[in-house]
Amino acid sequence: MPRAFWRQLPAVKALVGTFTSEPEHFAEWKTIEPVPEADVCVALGVTALPSQERLVAGMLAPERLLDLVRHSTLFMQAGTRTVKIVARYQQYRAVRRALERLTGGRPAQDGSWIGGTESSGTRKARGRA
Repeated sequence: MPRAFWRQLPAVKALVGTFTSEPEHFAEWKTIEPVPEADVCVALGVTALPSQERLVAGMLAPERLLDLVRHSTLFMQAGTRTVKIVARYQQYRAVRRALERLTGGRPAQDGSWIGGTESSGTRKARGRA
């Protein structure tokens, strides 16, 4: 099975990129959202999460990893090479938040997202503001 992602684990930071990433494109995954970091710290019996544990809890949680592979991994031409790119944590988090705001957090039956069409005035009129 080909590698979708590759991680570098230096002494201080855990960096992530795809197998075609140049060293300057590796970046740290800095959030475990939507799970509160305090909850993970309690579960692990630590006071703070090191970079490596944040990467595992934030990016490699099965539901997030599958979502990243399915919706946030692309191929593009870089000169004569085809490279694989994956969203960084800020991009992934921003898109997820935007989708939740647009849809009210309602996933469709097929796993895609349905956008609502009601205006905020209609919601207020129905008492759902």
